[in-house]
Amino acid sequence: MYIVAIMITAVVFSITGLGVLNLAFLVNLGTDEAARTIEHKIEAESAVNIALWKINSGADSLGTYTQGDLVSTFDSAEVSLTVSVGHAGGDTAGFKIYLERDHHFNHVMSSQYEILTYSYSTSYESDNRPRDNFNFLPIADESYWFAMADTIYPDNARIFQAGDLIEGIIVFTGTANKFQNINVENTTMVFSGGGEVEFRQSNTIKSARTDSTIYPALVFTDSTSTIYINETNLSRIDSVLGPIFSMGSIRIGRSALSGPIVGRDIAVIANVDFLDDEYPEYYSIWPKGFSTLESYDWPKQILRWEELY
Repeated sequence: MYIVAIMITAVVFSITGLGVLNLAFLVNLGTDEAARTIEHKIEAESAVNIALWKINSGADSLGTYTQGDLVSTFDSAEVSLTVSVGHAGGDTAGFKIYLERDHHFNHVMSSQYEILTYSYSTSYESDNRPRDNFNFLPIADESYWFAMADTIYPDNARIFQAGDLIEGIIVFTGTANKFQNINVENTTMVFSGGGEVEFRQSNTIKSARTDSTIYPALVFTDSTSTIYINETNLSRIDSVLGPIFSMGSIRIGRSALSGPIVGRDIAVIANVDFLDDEYPEYYSIWPKGFSTLESYDWPKQILRWEELY
């Protein structure tokens, strides 16, 4: 009886939290059959934990292996993991785990280095928690944006103001530009030049989206770029609704941002209440203009699972 109780504890505190026990087992906890059933399920769940660790520690192919009576198979097309453990007498226990790729655009902020917040607070939905110190960024496809551009501006050190921009995909090839009182919807602004870009005077940018397609609001493809979103003007708010991506630095001041925000390094220099609860759609789809989601070895997390046998 003590052995069975220990096994139950192991399941409750398992890494995956699959919860393999159900109330039916509680009726016959004292029987040998119940003890064996629980033992087999714990062994199978332990095997799932090991397979997930292998997948998230190295190549996905490591999730496919055989060890004694254990068979683990990772299906890259379905993004699923099937694990079974055979036992004497023909008994087999196992699970099929459906996984999802936990990419950067699932998080309100994702940074290659540590996200700096200093003494400021950030508010967001717990499912969209930030992550940092990640070893790579996705690659923005410059050729895609140039091919899709409605307008290309080569200007340097220009102050763009209300009425200067036409909605659509806008590419800026120059540097050191500033934006004041810009209000555009269905727009993606792409910056291929380096240097500083400043949004500091009540700008509103909203990207285009449909039920199946998300476009980013701001894209910076040069690693020497730094974007300032209302760094100093505390009396006004800059609003960006749609994903923000930068191969360089992002500085976030007093602003209304939906997220997700992805960059090499991110610093928060004002209290920010992200609008991810109002715009959850920006987190549901891999955005346009980047190499495919499957091009990267993202961490995998459990979406749902089913018991086998």
